[in-house]
Amino acid sequence: TSLRLFLFGQDTSAPLLEAVSASAAVPVMHPPILYQDLQLVDGGAVANVPVSIAMDLGATVIYAINAGYDDKKQPPVDGIFELLNRTLATLTTQSFLVDLERATKDTAVDLHHIQVTFPEKVSFRDFSKTAAMVDHGKALAKAYLQKPQPRAVAPVGTPTVYGATVGAAREYIPPQNRR
Repeated sequence: TSLRLFLFGQDTSAPLLEAVSASAAVPVMHPPILYQDLQLVDGGAVANVPVSIAMDLGATVIYAINAGYDDKKQPPVDGIFELLNRTLATLTTQSFLVDLERATKDTAVDLHHIQVTFPEKVSFRDFSKTAAMVDHGKALAKAYLQKPQPRAVAPVGTPTVYGATVGAAREYIPPQNRR
C-alpha cells in the first residue's frame, strides 16, 4: 500500500471504473478499491475541492463548486459516523483554504467559488433528499452564473461569519499560510 495521492483523468487509456469507484470509496464507510496492488479511496479526504490541481494543470478560469465547507457555525454531531464525517470535513477544509489562498494571490487565475449549502441539516448517510439537494445546488449555481464574481473569497485568516471564536483558543493557521 501507499500513502501517496494519485490523480486519475489525464491518461485517457486509464480505466474509468476504478477511478470512479475509488472516488466513491469514502474511508471507513466503504471498502477501498484494489488497483495495481494498491488500495484506493476517495481523494476528497485530502483535497475535497482541488483548486490547486486545476492551477497546476494551467487553468486560468476555475469554477470551484464547493458543497462542503462554509463559514457558518456547525450544529452538534450525533453518533460516531457523524463525528467521523465532521472530523474529515475539518481536515479537508484546511487543504481547501490553502487552495483558496493560492488562487487569491495568483492574478492570472479567475477563481469562481460557488458555495452550495442545503438549507436544512441532512445526515451524510441520508439519501432521501438527494433530488432536492441537486435541485437546490443547480439553482444556486444558476444564480451565481447570472452575476459571476471571480475571486470573491475571503483570504485565509479572515474572521468567519460568526467570529471564529472558541473560548480561550485562537484559529490555528498552518505555517505555510501565515503572513
